Amino acid sequence: MIPPPFKNIPEQLRHPKVKRWCVFRCYWYPDRINKVPFTPLGYNAGIDNPETWSDFDSCIKAIEFGIGHLPGFALTPDYNLACIDLDRCIDDNGELSELAIKYMKLKEKGAYAEKSISKKGIHIFGWNTGNKNAPTHPEVGVELYTKKRFMAMTGDLIG
Repeated sequence: MIPPPFKNIPEQLRHPKVKRWCVFRCYWYPDRINKVPFTPLGYNAGIDNPETWSDFDSCIKAIEFGIGHLPGFALTPDYNLACIDLDRCIDDNGELSELAIKYMKLKEKGAYAEKSISKKGIHIFGWNTGNKNAPTHPEVGVELYTKKRFMAMTGDLIG
């Protein structure tokens, strides 16, 4: 059984044949969270090494056994999944910034959106046809990833 809130992650990504998952161990610091990818057996996972990726259910079992804290999904050009990473766009009252409201309109086109582990940011996942990471704008808290990146997934729905 998939524990909440991970059951909110789209079923298409959780399918047993989709072996693009890792387990993140998270280390909390006052100003950031460091996430390190592992296999469900506790070995280092590499974004450039699909042999270290696993299926979703194995990662959830590893989390239940304390091997990690969150599942992570491998973004690569051959899978055509993109993630818009919006940092610091949810205030202490849970209100979205104007920028976040703008990007949340992507849900109308079928995108999946969830809060980041910090609960102050949003990850928006959707299908794309590009294969390059787009220019990022970290100064305004916007990054777009399409390849060579594990994205931590919380299942903590927003909007």
